[in-house]
Amino acid sequence: MLSVELGPDNELLKRANIKICRDTRGPEVNQNMETESEGIFACGDILYVHNMVDKITEEGYSAGENAAEYVKSNIDKQ
Repeated sequence: MLSVELGPDNELLKRANIKICRDTRGPEVNQNMETESEGIFACGDILYVHNMVDKITEEGYSAGENAAEYVKSNIDKQ
């Protein structure tokens, strides 16, 4: 999930039963940018409003890398 607005639109999060952080109103993620829902990663303003594009870029890169690793590790399971 990625948001590029000023704040998270968490309607999709609610419908997907993804845990929402009370402070930021975005999804809770672990160190890999993955939500409690397996295989769902989040970055950008969906997490919290960022003031610097550098942080969003780092988060996007990290979430993308971790999502790719998740997919690769689950391909053999199917």
